[in-house]
Amino acid sequence: MKRNRVKAPVSDTLSGNSQTQKPTNLWFFIDFNRFFKTMFLHQCQTRNILDGASIRRPPDPKTDTSIKLQYTYFIAQVRTFLFGICFFSKKVESKPPFCLVTLPDESLMWKRPARTATKLAITFYELNSYYLAFKLEVSDTGPVSETVTTPLFTHVGSNSSRTYIDPHTYEDPNQAVKEFAREIDASYITIEAIIGGGEFGDVCRGKLKLPPDGRSEIDVAIKTLKPGSADKARNDFLTEASIMGQFEHPNVIFLQGVVTKSNPVMIITEYMENGSLDTFLRANDGKFQVVQLVGMLRGIASGMQYLSEMNYVHRDLAARNVLVNAQLVCKIADFGLSREIESTTEGAYTTRGGKIPVRWTAPEAIAFRKFTSASDVWSFGIVCWEVMSYGERPYWNWSNQDVIKSIEKGYRLPAPMDCPEAIYQLMLDCWQKERTHRPTFGSIVKTLDKLIRCPDTLRKVAQNRLVHHPYG
Repeated sequence: MKRNRVKAPVSDTLSGNSQTQKPTNLWFFIDFNRFFKTMFLHQCQTRNILDGASIRRPPDPKTDTSIKLQYTYFIAQVRTFLFGICFFSKKVESKPPFCLVTLPDESLMWKRPARTATKLAITFYELNSYYLAFKLEVSDTGPVSETVTTPLFTHVGSNSSRTYIDPHTYEDPNQAVKEFAREIDASYITIEAIIGGGEFGDVCRGKLKLPPDGRSEIDVAIKTLKPGSADKARNDFLTEASIMGQFEHPNVIFLQGVVTKSNPVMIITEYMENGSLDTFLRANDGKFQVVQLVGMLRGIASGMQYLSEMNYVHRDLAARNVLVNAQLVCKIADFGLSREIESTTEGAYTTRGGKIPVRWTAPEAIAFRKFTSASDVWSFGIVCWEVMSYGERPYWNWSNQDVIKSIEKGYRLPAPMDCPEAIYQLMLDCWQKERTHRPTFGSIVKTLDKLIRCPDTLRKVAQNRLVHHPYG
């Protein structure tokens, strides 16, 4: 039986019963001078290697001048070639930002026989509309290759204004989908297994063939709309795609595209092998080091900082809405929540996108329906508590009404078992009653970065105490 990492306070009052073709522009910038100079000059220097030892002859001014001239000519040829690729490829509406890629000098430093010609081949692969991979192959007596993957900021639907646009402001919801999501032909998708269920239909694992030839495939998650759904349900279903399509960040789930021209209607996203964060933590109770848990929190905070800078308020941040991939990278998901809120007698607050459990919601959002980035910070504090307690349920089996009353009287969750004092203090900062007193996501990221760089600061464990327990 799973042990409780936080001791719940005993109280009679708080009882358990109470669209278009993807563009092919290669708008990127490589540190050419560093990379090609390393490769080119090293090839020339290897001619002076004696018996495999890195002993170089004294520099010859005439030889050095000749090498520099050859290098300059070589760089000019490479730049002309890459300019041609960008100029003659299909243009997009707005020029995306640069992506800087710097290869380490050591990546091309290997020994080769003297006077051996070197062949360089650069092959480009567009993995999807977010990532570009280019393979460097240098060969002499034996092939040497290195593959570099980097973001490609040219996918259809990217929001060049860097500000979130609410899809509900569109008179025609289909127009928002066309603008922010890429239409995918259903023939490129293969559904392999059902892995869950959602409000609108099944959630499946599958494969997405990559254009143009469809020979390569990637794993994807597929959300399907139930057959026979009303137009309102269809619009609400696709609204999430219109929201996701505006975001590009390593800690935010990536939208591959949508299928709207055939049935069933589908939303295609990247596949996260380890599923939701809360389930993943419960299945791996106690298996991670503290610094690994803090690293997960840092990723979530980074994604939320990005969303906040985009002027987007999530409104439903919880561990169940954070997904984890095979590399333990946490990504924020579930963007189906809308702005219209209605209260219910059960203490949950209903929106067009579903219910918001009050135990993750800031008090001002419950009382006055004011959702801001500061209310998301409160929710992040609850997520911190979930992560450090390995997926325990916040406020245990208390009723929603008891949770609301306790928070109003100043009660805050106690520190999870073995939780660093610095992390628990961060939780308390996020749970400040006045939203203006809470930290921003930018400051939270900086705080977590400092803790990760200095892991000794995580050794001091917070005392397992109750904070302003109203029924003490």
